Amino acid sequence: MFFSKKVSRILYFFVLIILSVCFISAEDLNSCNNALVSGTYTLTQDIIADLDTCFSFTQDNIVLDCQGYTVDGNLSMLTGFEAVSVNNITIRNCTIANF
Repeated sequence: MFFSKKVSRILYFFVLIILSVCFISAEDLNSCNNALVSGTYTLTQDIIADLDTCFSFTQDNIVLDCQGYTVDGNLSMLTGFEAVSVNNITIRNCTIANF
């Protein structure tokens, strides 16, 4: 069964939208980021905390992948990670030290 050109264009458009949503890349981080919003983040290097709270998860549905890097508190009184009244937060592949 063949579709009309108009129907084919509409289907093509929706396939492009679906593919673009599936391949949204993560945002790279190379330092503390005090307010993370919904999305996926990856560390690109070891970091030393330099903010009162290094990572504050402010919305639901956040993934932080440290890719094996270290988040270091430098023996300070800082907070490494804060998640208050949020859901579906994933922190993975992290070495967390000196908080």
